[in-house]
Amino acid sequence: TTAESFRKNVTQQLDVVLASSDANASASFPNCLSAAERKYIHNIAEQFGLRHVSKGHGDARCITVSKDPAKARRRGLACHRATEELPRLQLPNSAWEILEHPLVLHAAEQGNAEAAAEGAPVLAVGPEEAEELLKSSKTEHRPAQRVQAETPPFVPMETPLLEMRRKLPAWNARPEVLQAVQSHQVVIIVGETGCGKSTQIPQFILETCPSANIVVTQPRRISALSLAHRVAQERAERVGDAIGYSVHLEHQSSASTRLLFCTSGVFRRRLLADTELAGITRSE
Repeated sequence: TTAESFRKNVTQQLDVVLASSDANASASFPNCLSAAERKYIHNIAEQFGLRHVSKGHGDARCITVSKDPAKARRRGLACHRATEELPRLQLPNSAWEILEHPLVLHAAEQGNAEAAAEGAPVLAVGPEEAEELLKSSKTEHRPAQRVQAETPPFVPMETPLLEMRRKLPAWNARPEVLQAVQSHQVVIIVGETGCGKSTQIPQFILETCPSANIVVTQPRRISALSLAHRVAQERAERVGDAIGYSVHLEHQSSASTRLLFCTSGVFRRRLLADTELAGITRSE
């Protein structure tokens, strides 16, 4: 198994290779990796049509990942992101009301937006400041769709990766997260990279309400795909059943999918076709 922080680091480096206009763009990974980490790099590179080879000998041996246009064409994948003109997004009034919520506006302030873009935590809001922000709001919001609270104590499904899930910081925050989701239409959760925000919180909701339909957006296709595979692995399931993904030119889900990882572009296209997001109970 590999750490979530390691997977995110690999994702970021491979995304730079995919987005580069340089046909010779590449990423190198050091020789200090474990066998599981090496296997992960080879697998994720293969999924995205990239060339991946181990070079060197002994302590100098490393993995190099680079573009392979021929392989990408065979698999129907683009070697770099295609830029396309997107139509203007038409949001319903209820969506604009949510975007005008004072806590959302606080997160969108310049310093916080820059921090989020760099993967750093945004400026925390203390209880008194949050109360002042909420008092200043004149926007009325729709009642939140609530996750059905469980009657018996939560008993997690026994899987080979359950112990690793328990070690993540997000695991101990499970009751507080679910209470916040039950009580509010919009919940902003801030945590360190690798704490389990993207992999654990959607699972908490799904475990509490198996009939939920959850969409998790990611800025990069490689992130959406790797997260879907990781969550399916944690649940000892196949990708495409309860856990699926949808990215440009690639889609793996079914009628039984309840947790879908997708790119922001895919989500925007869905919004254009269905502005009310019918059938979705939660989105992240």
